[in-house]
Amino acid sequence: MVSRVAILTLLAVILMPQPGALASDANGLFWYFQRTGFSSNGTQTAVAMGDSKAWPVVFSLSSGTANTYTLKPVRNGTTGGFWHSIGTNLALGNGKLSAKSSVDGRVAVSVNTGEVGGGTAAVGRRSSGFTAITDVADVAFDSSGSLITASTAMPVQGYASPSIVRSLAMSPFGDVGLLQGNPYPYVASTLSYHEKNPMLGWQFTEITSGTLYGGDLAIDTIGRPFATYSFFGGSSFGPSNFGVAASYFDIMSGQWSHRTLATGLQYPVMPTIAADGIGGVGVAWMSDTPGSKSLMYAYKNGSKDWSVHTITAQSVTSGTSSGQLIAQERVGLDFDAENYPVVSFLGRNGFGQNDIWIAYDPIVVPEPSAVVLAAVGFLGMCYAARRKRGQ
Repeated sequence: MVSRVAILTLLAVILMPQPGALASDANGLFWYFQRTGFSSNGTQTAVAMGDSKAWPVVFSLSSGTANTYTLKPVRNGTTGGFWHSIGTNLALGNGKLSAKSSVDGRVAVSVNTGEVGGGTAAVGRRSSGFTAITDVADVAFDSSGSLITASTAMPVQGYASPSIVRSLAMSPFGDVGLLQGNPYPYVASTLSYHEKNPMLGWQFTEITSGTLYGGDLAIDTIGRPFATYSFFGGSSFGPSNFGVAASYFDIMSGQWSHRTLATGLQYPVMPTIAADGIGGVGVAWMSDTPGSKSLMYAYKNGSKDWSVHTITAQSVTSGTSSGQLIAQERVGLDFDAENYPVVSFLGRNGFGQNDIWIAYDPIVVPEPSAVVLAAVGFLGMCYAARRKRGQ
């Protein structure tokens, strides 16, 4: 199921301390908030860290088209901030919005329709725009920066037909990982994991079954696959019966380990998962329970259990800008060069628009621009709710 190299690597990790592991622990983060100055009437965002994982690129999806925004070290006179639009009306269709980053500085965005024959992606750089790719369910980058694509229906040995690719991820050892489910938008009765090892070929295993929504995949630095998804957990279909869960393949036991991260949600969401560079995996989602909306983040590193943390509840404020959290299908998540999480989400302002926000801790900007550092970090630090590291 998992390569021999991954098992040996796991043993090495168990025997050695993991410096910096606390850096992305959900309960050890400061959370800063920044409004991009752009809005969307959709309910999904995605984020990927471009240019050596130093600058956030945020995507929003609305009515089948995606728009792209990024931080630049130049003031944007129209919005009074440092955010700029770098790609508008990318015709990607409707479905699950996802974004990935590469070691060579590129970013990619994809929309998976959840149906056979559907799915579009675009790949590019913050400075040079994007090129569209058709008939793909998801994209990823390998450890050298090469773009890997997955069609919406792949002839994987042993997969349950009909089945489509819901998410694609690459391991540090060159293994291709696919999360597959039924060809119906968002909903699946079974999620399975398929892995192509350079030596062993395709192998697969069932993760879980039930009434499942979405499905996102990540592979950590030792080759363990992680999946996150929404599930229906009630006896009768209705509000407050949905939850969010995460599963990972335990190399030592040879079984999938499952953890429920949230219950009592009024609606199913499509949680987002991403792996950092120090052996950890994070999950982000918008929790919508009766009378409350919260932006949530969970993190697992090594043998530690998942830690679950509320980034912010009900509303968000930064400087003179504020917004009320809204119910949204999907938020974005990626890790910066220092392995701190960056989350994109939506908050409704007083004019009835859904502003695009990011939460971060904090983004490390390598370019020598004190003005940008002040705008990105200091403003959020002054006004955002904070948690002390390690508590």
